[in-house]
Amino acid sequence: AKPSQFLRYHQVTGPLTQDEVTASMPGGARVLGVGAGQELYQDPGETETRAVIELAPMQAVQDLLPSIIPAAVEDGDDSRNWVVNVLGGDDLQVLEVMEALALLRQGMTTTNKVNLSFTTLTHSSFPLERVTMTLVSVPADASSNGLTGADKAIAEGRVFFQDGNYFTVVDEDLNTDLL
Repeated sequence: AKPSQFLRYHQVTGPLTQDEVTASMPGGARVLGVGAGQELYQDPGETETRAVIELAPMQAVQDLLPSIIPAAVEDGDDSRNWVVNVLGGDDLQVLEVMEALALLRQGMTTTNKVNLSFTTLTHSSFPLERVTMTLVSVPADASSNGLTGADKAIAEGRVFFQDGNYFTVVDEDLNTDLL
Protein backbone atom coordinates (compact mmCIF):
# COMPACT_ATOMS: atom_id res chain seq x y z
CA ALA A 1 0.00 0.00 0.00
CA LYS A 2 1.21 3.47 -0.85
CA PRO A 3 0.72 6.35 1.55
CA SER A 4 -1.96 8.75 0.46
CA GLN A 5 -1.47 11.27 3.21
CA PHE A 6 1.04 12.07 5.94
CA LEU A 7 -0.48 13.87 8.89
CA ARG A 8 1.27 16.16 11.37
CA TYR A 9 0.01 17.06 14.81
CA HIS A 10 0.66 20.08 17.03
CA GLN A 11 1.12 17.91 20.09
CA VAL A 12 1.19 14.35 21.36
CA THR A 13 -1.19 13.06 24.03
CA GLY A 14 0.54 11.18 26.82
CA PRO A 15 2.33 9.59 28.38
CA LEU A 16 -0.51 7.19 29.10
CA THR A 17 -0.46 4.12 31.32
CA GLN A 18 -1.18 0.64 30.05
CA ASP A 19 -4.39 0.67 32.10
CA GLU A 20 -5.55 3.90 30.41
CA VAL A 21 -4.88 2.42 26.97
CA THR A 22 -6.56 -0.88 27.78
CA ALA A 23 -9.66 0.87 29.19
CA SER A 24 -10.09 2.87 25.95
CA MET A 25 -9.75 -0.10 23.60
CA PRO A 26 -12.91 -1.70 22.24
CA GLY A 27 -13.63 -5.30 23.23
CA GLY A 28 -11.17 -7.70 21.64
CA ALA A 29 -8.65 -4.98 20.76
CA ARG A 30 -5.12 -5.23 22.10
CA VAL A 31 -1.52 -4.30 21.62
CA LEU A 32 0.10 -7.32 19.94
CA GLY A 33 3.70 -6.24 20.13
CA VAL A 34 6.31 -3.53 20.12
CA GLY A 35 9.57 -3.40 18.20
CA ALA A 36 12.37 -0.92 18.82
CA GLY A 37 15.26 0.17 16.65
CA GLN A 38 18.34 2.34 17.05
CA GLU A 39 20.37 3.89 14.21
CA LEU A 40 23.86 2.40 13.92
CA TYR A 41 26.66 3.94 11.90
CA GLN A 42 30.08 2.27 12.03
CA ASP A 43 32.87 3.92 10.11
CA PRO A 44 35.50 1.34 9.17
CA GLY A 45 38.21 3.98 9.30
CA GLU A 46 41.31 3.11 7.29
CA THR A 47 40.47 -0.63 6.98
CA GLU A 48 39.07 -2.38 3.93
CA THR A 49 35.92 -3.28 5.84
CA ARG A 50 32.76 -1.64 4.54
CA ALA A 51 30.83 0.86 6.60
CA VAL A 52 27.91 -0.54 8.58
CA ILE A 53 24.65 1.37 8.48
CA GLU A 54 21.58 0.02 10.25
CA LEU A 55 18.46 2.15 10.06
CA ALA A 56 16.22 2.39 13.13
CA PRO A 57 12.96 1.57 11.25
CA MET A 58 14.47 -1.65 9.85
CA GLN A 59 15.71 -2.63 13.31
CA ALA A 60 12.24 -1.96 14.75
CA VAL A 61 10.64 -4.28 12.17
CA GLN A 62 13.13 -7.05 12.94
CA ASP A 63 12.32 -6.64 16.64
CA LEU A 64 8.54 -6.58 16.00
CA LEU A 65 8.21 -9.52 13.55
CA PRO A 66 8.63 -12.33 16.12
CA SER A 67 5.60 -11.03 18.07
CA ILE A 68 3.34 -11.10 15.01
CA ILE A 69 3.45 -14.83 14.33
CA PRO A 70 2.10 -15.94 17.76
CA ALA A 71 -0.46 -13.13 17.68
CA ALA A 72 -1.80 -14.28 14.29
CA VAL A 73 -2.32 -17.80 15.63
CA GLU A 74 -3.99 -16.55 18.83
CA ASP A 75 -6.47 -14.28 17.02
CA GLY A 76 -9.37 -16.59 16.27
CA ASP A 77 -11.45 -13.92 14.56
CA ASP A 78 -11.64 -14.05 10.78
CA SER A 79 -11.53 -10.31 10.35
CA ARG A 80 -9.14 -7.97 12.13
CA ASN A 81 -7.80 -4.48 11.58
CA TRP A 82 -4.11 -4.35 12.38
CA VAL A 83 -2.57 -0.92 12.82
CA VAL A 84 1.21 -0.50 12.75
CA ASN A 85 2.13 2.72 14.55
CA VAL A 86 5.63 4.07 13.86
CA LEU A 87 7.07 6.57 16.35
CA GLY A 88 10.28 8.56 16.06
CA GLY A 89 11.96 11.90 16.50
CA ASP A 90 12.06 14.68 13.94
CA ASP A 91 14.82 12.89 12.01
CA LEU A 92 12.52 10.00 10.98
CA GLN A 93 12.61 9.72 7.18
CA VAL A 94 9.57 8.75 5.12
CA LEU A 95 11.53 6.55 2.71
CA GLU A 96 13.16 4.65 5.59
CA VAL A 97 9.72 4.01 7.09
CA MET A 98 8.28 2.86 3.75
CA GLU A 99 11.18 0.44 3.24
CA ALA A 100 10.69 -0.95 6.74
CA LEU A 101 6.94 -1.33 6.25
CA ALA A 102 7.56 -3.26 3.03
CA LEU A 103 9.81 -5.62 5.00
CA LEU A 104 7.12 -5.96 7.65
CA ARG A 105 4.45 -6.86 5.09
CA GLN A 106 6.76 -9.50 3.58
CA GLY A 107 7.40 -11.01 7.00
CA MET A 108 3.77 -11.23 8.06
CA THR A 109 2.10 -14.58 7.68
CA THR A 110 -1.44 -15.26 8.78
CA THR A 111 -4.29 -17.40 7.54
CA ASN A 112 -6.86 -14.97 8.89
CA LYS A 113 -8.23 -12.03 6.93
CA VAL A 114 -6.34 -8.97 8.19
CA ASN A 115 -6.70 -5.35 7.14
CA LEU A 116 -3.38 -3.59 7.65
CA SER A 117 -2.87 0.16 8.04
CA PHE A 118 0.05 2.31 9.08
CA THR A 119 0.34 5.46 11.17
CA THR A 120 3.58 7.40 11.53
CA LEU A 121 4.28 9.95 14.25
CA THR A 122 7.34 12.18 14.38
CA HIS A 123 7.70 14.75 17.11
CA SER A 124 10.50 16.81 18.63
CA SER A 125 9.72 15.41 22.10
CA PHE A 126 11.03 11.97 21.05
CA PRO A 127 14.74 11.11 20.78
CA LEU A 128 16.57 11.20 17.46
CA GLU A 129 17.88 8.01 15.82
CA ARG A 130 15.35 5.80 17.64
CA VAL A 131 12.13 4.28 16.32
CA THR A 132 9.43 2.09 17.81
CA MET A 133 6.68 0.19 16.00
CA THR A 134 3.56 -0.78 17.90
CA LEU A 135 1.21 -3.37 16.41
CA VAL A 136 -2.42 -3.02 17.50
CA SER A 137 -5.22 -5.45 16.64
CA VAL A 138 -8.77 -4.06 16.53
CA PRO A 139 -11.87 -6.09 15.60
CA ALA A 140 -13.14 -5.07 12.15
CA ASP A 141 -16.58 -4.40 13.59
CA ALA A 142 -15.28 -2.16 16.41
CA SER A 143 -16.58 1.38 16.41
CA SER A 144 -15.25 4.66 17.75
CA ASN A 145 -18.65 6.36 17.24
CA GLY A 146 -19.51 8.66 20.11
CA LEU A 147 -15.95 8.72 21.42
CA THR A 148 -13.76 11.82 21.43
CA GLY A 149 -10.17 12.79 22.11
CA ALA A 150 -7.73 10.14 23.28
CA ASP A 151 -10.49 7.55 23.76
CA LYS A 152 -11.42 7.79 20.07
CA ALA A 153 -7.79 7.69 18.90
CA ILE A 154 -7.02 4.63 21.00
CA ALA A 155 -10.22 2.86 19.89
CA GLU A 156 -9.07 3.39 16.29
CA GLY A 157 -5.72 1.79 17.08
CA ARG A 158 -3.57 4.94 17.23
CA VAL A 159 -1.35 3.71 20.05
CA PHE A 160 2.38 4.44 20.14
CA PHE A 161 4.89 3.11 22.67
CA GLN A 162 8.34 4.25 23.74
CA ASP A 163 10.43 3.95 26.89
CA GLY A 164 7.71 2.27 28.94
CA ASN A 165 5.00 4.80 28.05
CA TYR A 166 2.08 4.87 25.64
CA PHE A 167 1.11 7.89 23.53
CA THR A 168 -1.62 8.79 21.05
CA VAL A 169 -2.61 11.69 18.82
CA VAL A 170 -6.07 13.23 18.77
CA ASP A 171 -7.95 14.68 15.82
CA GLU A 172 -8.20 18.09 17.48
CA ASP A 173 -4.39 18.44 17.37
CA LEU A 174 -4.10 17.84 13.63
CA ASN A 175 -2.02 20.56 12.00
CA THR A 176 -4.32 21.59 9.14
CA ASP A 177 -1.82 24.24 7.98
CA LEU A 178 0.26 21.46 6.44
CA LEU A 179 -2.53 19.63 4.56
